Amino acid sequence: MRRFFSIAVISLLLLTLNATARTGTLRTLTGAVYEGNVTLSPSGGLLINLNSGGTATIPLAFLVNAKFAPGSLPATNSIHRWVVFRNGSVLPARLVRGSESEIYLEGRGVKFKASPLDVAGVICQPGDPGQWPAFQTGRTGVALKNGDFMDGTLRDLDNSHVGLNTVLFGYRRIPIDKDVAAVVLRALTPSAVRYQLRLTDGSVYGSKLLPAMAADDVLVIADPVLGETRVPFNAILEFKTLLPTAPR
Repeated sequence: MRRFFSIAVISLLLLTLNATARTGTLRTLTGAVYEGNVTLSPSGGLLINLNSGGTATIPLAFLVNAKFAPGSLPATNSIHRWVVFRNGSVLPARLVRGSESEIYLEGRGVKFKASPLDVAGVICQPGDPGQWPAFQTGRTGVALKNGDFMDGTLRDLDNSHVGLNTVLFGYRRIPIDKDVAAVVLRALTPSAVRYQLRLTDGSVYGSKLLPAMAADDVLVIADPVLGETRVPFNAILEFKTLLPTAPR
């Protein structure tokens, strides 16, 4: 996996040329909100030219989130699904084939094998996996486009069908494009990361460590599953700090 993502850096850098100012909203840990045009600061953090006048530099460690206007989003490709990893990371990829023991993917021109133990499931369009409660509860099966949920366990998978050993109906082979909204294999473990970057192509990268600044308007994030990835500033839709849940 890590070797794949060192190669994928080249493709990811093609998402953008030179970074320019981004229209964005920054929310800090103290509750302050800043709106304006944002760039990466040479001294670290985000430099914002405020709509109200003046400028401010906000270190990444002081942010709850930073949301940016999407600009011109890349065209979606119907052959791609969005593979959700247990730590909350998401990768757009084509599902070559899969089973309960191994899943083969093709993303950004490279084929690789993912351990099902690292995969929470698959969603069929860019979006937050949190919109399907099964990713939180670990209820396994298929969320259907009609709103129903078919309980079961994965038997086989490719880019057009998912094979499910269902609780009520035995084995069922379900067409993805026609019927499937999401495939859930196991629950997410979001506590595995503290910081997330969500990108324009639907990718999500997470890390326990604060992303680092690099040259050429790039952030570097060390995802525990997907490895170290260099992310151009222009490709980022949101930076988020996942705050710990208060004890009940």
